[in-house]
Amino acid sequence: MLVDDQAATRAGFMMMLALADDIRVTMQASNGAMALEQLRASRNHLPDVILMDVRMPVMDGIEATGRITREFPEIKVILLTTYDQDDYALAGVDHGAVGFLLKDATPERLCADVHAAYRDGAVFVPRIQRLFLDKQRRDLANMSERDAMRERFLMLTRREFEVARLIAEGLENTDIAKTMVLEVSSVRKMVSRILPKLGVHDRTQIAVAWYKARMDDTSISA
Repeated sequence: MLVDDQAATRAGFMMMLALADDIRVTMQASNGAMALEQLRASRNHLPDVILMDVRMPVMDGIEATGRITREFPEIKVILLTTYDQDDYALAGVDHGAVGFLLKDATPERLCADVHAAYRDGAVFVPRIQRLFLDKQRRDLANMSERDAMRERFLMLTRREFEVARLIAEGLENTDIAKTMVLEVSSVRKMVSRILPKLGVHDRTQIAVAWYKARMDDTSISA
């Protein structure tokens, strides 16, 4: 689904997404309220991924993302941002966005990021990722070590959280892949994303952090 108040922008993204044989645009909306209305009317035909502009009339992308991810948690939302929208982009994480994409992204990057979001991966442009991590560090500095690590675990995607849990149980990548019905290569990629998110360097530290944070009785829904 494409959500942007500029019809020309939506048309441009349509052309770029058409380069991928396995991506199909099924819905379009010019603001967040319209997007939410369309989703509610099409509950049996929901999109897997939404490309959501930040600044729009009626309902902006931040508010729309929060409402959509609460009501339709299976949908992945990528915020469309520009270099002067850092504050909006950072707020998007708190509202459930799985990542950010610059509006001047190449067709190849656009399609790759849509695929990544669909596979439950986070999509961050490097500069905004650094800002996000800096914000995390400032917030976590005011917490206890255990609470800080718990926060990091709870910010993982559902699949990343499950991989971390299985690592803590002592499973290797091959066993994790079988348990989660994934390719081993997909597990490796998720482990590589988990490490920097938790601020650790290897699988053993993931397991140690898990037990230090007392995550055994904790679950994650998104």
